[in-house]
This record gives sequence, structure tokens and C-alpha cells, in this order.
Amino acid sequence: DYPDGTFAEFSRNYGNDCGITVCGQYDEEDRFHVEYYYPFFRGTGVTTQEAVTVEKHVDKNAFSGACDDLRIGITLIFYLQNAAEYMKESGTDYWEIPYLPIDPADVGREYEPIIRINSQSGKGGAAFVMNNNFGYDLPKRMHPEFSKLVQAKCEELGRELIPKELFEVFEKNYLEHKQKYVLSSRKIYEESENGNDYVHFKGKMKINGNEEVSLSGVGNGPIDAFFNAIKKVGLDKYEFISYSQHAISQGSDSKAVSYIELKKPDGKNIFGIGIDSNVNVASVLGVLNAINRAEA
Repeated sequence: DYPDGTFAEFSRNYGNDCGITVCGQYDEEDRFHVEYYYPFFRGTGVTTQEAVTVEKHVDKNAFSGACDDLRIGITLIFYLQNAAEYMKESGTDYWEIPYLPIDPADVGREYEPIIRINSQSGKGGAAFVMNNNFGYDLPKRMHPEFSKLVQAKCEELGRELIPKELFEVFEKNYLEHKQKYVLSSRKIYEESENGNDYVHFKGKMKINGNEEVSLSGVGNGPIDAFFNAIKKVGLDKYEFISYSQHAISQGSDSKAVSYIELKKPDGKNIFGIGIDSNVNVASVLGVLNAINRAEA
């Protein structure tokens, strides 16, 4: 028995660490009256902070939500059935929602991730689609920059982006970006002297499509050699921050993509992308792409 006005809260799991919590009060006849309810979702402790967004469906019988893992960059989409309201509207004491576990392979399908790309998407969602659909494994440090570009496009269109449109954002801002500086010729070679290895960069670079300057630099690697070369022509305010690279095709004609992070003269960081069948050239093109984006 419960005194009149006793507040109570009941929770029930309807999945792995997720379910519905019902809150209300008991009246003088010991009957429970529902006042409100909410879906709950428990994290697994992978991170110290999760941002969870839950929205109610228009049919009033279900909730959907998204949990952004801020450390490993994964957006989890989940759905919760609102059992309390369903039973109230249907007049049943049971949660009569059919559930049929099935292996997608039984019907000739596979498990497919569902990632919604909109202005509220987390940093990892767009990067996941770029990797899963197009083979570009964007480094974690690049996620915030690319996410801002994607969110701006979503706000411009006023809707979500499909994967093709997501790639168009990537292509426009990185692969087809306007080039103030263009290498018209390049040569990268190694040299060993007195037990020390050096990399030489030599080439020519056009500025604004007209002026052409000669480049020559030596360093402990292709990026260092190229940096030393462009410093001689006035591009000496940029600082190298990070680098990553992977193949985007297979076979004898495979190409590599390099992701280069630089610090701009204003202290902010920016990424550039270079693609070439030669991994050293891809790195150099990535540096130049970052500078071109910074000076656009």
C-alpha cells in the first residue's frame, strides 16, 4: 500500500541498456497515475562524455535518438518504443509490438549502417560515410573541419545530405579547390652522404597562373624538403602539424591520398589533401593544397 500522493518511478529495459522510465503518483485507492515518461539510454563507459539527442516521433509511439561518441567519432542511431503510451492508447495491458529477430543473410542482405547527415550530425558521422562509401579515411583531427563544411551545406539546403552530396562537399572544398599555387614541374630524389640520408626537391611553381618561380630545397623527407623550398619564395609562415596517408585504390596503378595539417599564419590549423600514384608527390601536393585553401 502507498500513501496518497506517493511519487513513484518505474524503469524497464527493452533492449541492451535502453528502455522506458515511467513516473507518476499513487492515489488514495492505491492506483498509479502516469504523469510523464522518458526513454533512457545507458553508455558503456567507453568515453567520459556522451551527447545524446532524443526526439519523439510524430506517431507518439516511439522515440529515436543519436549518441555521439566524442572520443572515437561514432554516431549511434537508436530507436525506443514508447510502451506506456502505446498500452494506454491501445487499451491493452501488454506491449504488443511484434519483434522478429532475423539474420539479414537469410534474405540475401547484410547489416548496413544508417548514418543521417544533417546540421546536427556529430563529427564522426560524415567521416564514417566518407570511409565506408568512398574509401577516404579522414584522420580524426580533420573531423571537426570537415564537419563544419558539411553542416554549412545542410543549413544552406535546409535538409539532410545523401552520400553523393556529402562527397560533393568534400570534392569542392579539397579536390577541386581553386589553386593560387600550382606545381608545373617537380622532382624528388634521395641522396646519401657520410652515412646521412637527404631528400631533394626541385621544381617550378606558377603563382596565380602567371608568374613562375623555381623551387629547390633539401630536408630529411619529401615534406621537409618541399617546405624548405617554398620558404625561399616567401611561403615561410606555415608550420607543419600532422600527416597521414593511405591507398585509395589497388593494383599496379594504385594511388595514395595524403592528409596534411598545417598551422596558418593566424595560428589556426587547416587541412590539405594530395592524391598521386607517388606517395612522396601526394604529400607535397597535400601541403600545397592546404596553403591554397588557406589563401583562398
